[in-house]
Amino acid sequence: MPLVHAQTPPEQTLTIEGQLVTTSPGGTVATDIPLMLHSFDGQQMLAMVEGVTDADGVFRFEQVEVAQGRTFEVMATVGQTVYFSERIAPSSGQATLELPVTIYDTTPDADAIRVEQMHALVDFFSPTLLQMAEIYIISNDGNRTVEEAVTLADGQTAALRLTLPDGATDLTFEGGQLGQRFVQTEDGFADRFGVPPGSSTSQVVVRYYLPYQSGLRLNRSFAYPIDNLSVIVPQMGISLASADLAWADSRQIQDERTVDIFTDAGIQAGQAFSFELTGQPEMNEVSVSPEFSTQPAAQPVIAPKPIFIGLGLVGLGLVLLGGGVWWWRRERPKPALAFPMESP
Repeated sequence: MPLVHAQTPPEQTLTIEGQLVTTSPGGTVATDIPLMLHSFDGQQMLAMVEGVTDADGVFRFEQVEVAQGRTFEVMATVGQTVYFSERIAPSSGQATLELPVTIYDTTPDADAIRVEQMHALVDFFSPTLLQMAEIYIISNDGNRTVEEAVTLADGQTAALRLTLPDGATDLTFEGGQLGQRFVQTEDGFADRFGVPPGSSTSQVVVRYYLPYQSGLRLNRSFAYPIDNLSVIVPQMGISLASADLAWADSRQIQDERTVDIFTDAGIQAGQAFSFELTGQPEMNEVSVSPEFSTQPAAQPVIAPKPIFIGLGLVGLGLVLLGGGVWWWRRERPKPALAFPMESP
């Protein structure tokens, strides 16, 4: 009887190709535009492959490994702006997948910019140090990419300028660093990345610290209108009072702790709003590694129950509230924020 040897199924591959498409009649695309092919299983990014366009804006990725359910998108960096193709799953047995990328003319006029969603997440690093994370989902209602709308003190330009509360320190960002994508300003920071036309085409996630002494009032205003604003406060002995924000809901997060959510249905450009935090945060006594503390390692250190400490994770998106507060629909090279929540 002849022996039968099990064989490993051959690896399936396909070719992904496309072209940069400009919206300008008769417009041309610069050559040698850097590209990145992203492959995903679900929301998990598996691989990134670099490429470049030719003189006609055409690109081609060959021998791309494919599996059932895998999806692909192409990212093109043109000037200060990142553009994406659709994310598509090829059909079974498909040999070639077309992924064109649309690019736009630019404008320094930011009148079409609006913040679809802004979320401010309150936490405490210590009883006297408040940690804030702010998430902005930004849309451009125009037909051109907004670039160089802001002139900075050193003469450089940026697309967006966002304010922070007085006293904010130690700024960190998802998907960029100070001095590169982001630039600190006297009243906040600027974002050099352009904002393409469309809904939710840009996101910004920033973290910072504020001193806290049993209470803190935060006065804010922004250069852009905000469609939906929420402030999220953990139930840890802290109260929020505001004439501008209304309590909307309480939600339980995955570790069975609860946050209160305060919202405003709309803020006009330049409109001031404020809220006040009062109370003393409830903290846990835990052992902290000496590299994170100036106190002797043998002594207990007061540290928070970390609700938002893990904001640096590259995640699948953010679901804060039922009813569609925000869901960032796909993982980017500019990472989104992982903050899954459960209904109580």
